[in-house]
Amino acid sequence: MKTMLIVDDEPAIRSIISRWAETRGYTVAEAEGAEAGLARMHERQADVAVCDLNMPGHDGGWFAEEVRRAFPETGVVMITGVDRSEAETRVPKSVVTWLVKPFRLSDLVHAMDQVVTWRQQHATLRQ
Repeated sequence: MKTMLIVDDEPAIRSIISRWAETRGYTVAEAEGAEAGLARMHERQADVAVCDLNMPGHDGGWFAEEVRRAFPETGVVMITGVDRSEAETRVPKSVVTWLVKPFRLSDLVHAMDQVVTWRQQHATLRQ
């Protein structure tokens, strides 16, 4: 994995994740909402998309489902500020994994490891 799209309506969250990802060799793109994120995916598909659940307009669930349909090899990681029990019911099954804010960078590292494993399994199934 080398490319990441970060979709969140909070610029500070996008900035933190972006800086972290760039230090780990990712080429990063950002979008402030689900619609803009999907447009970015059509411009340049990302290997992984990190997306907030709650955003104005279409939410992260919509984004994750649209990405899964159009870009099935992109792993989606959902981040959310809702509590764990609500996240369990609201986060779509199409995501690889999800994190509740605030999360530690070590949690994000673990999520990226899960995406790598998922992508390897997905590639094996395609072959």
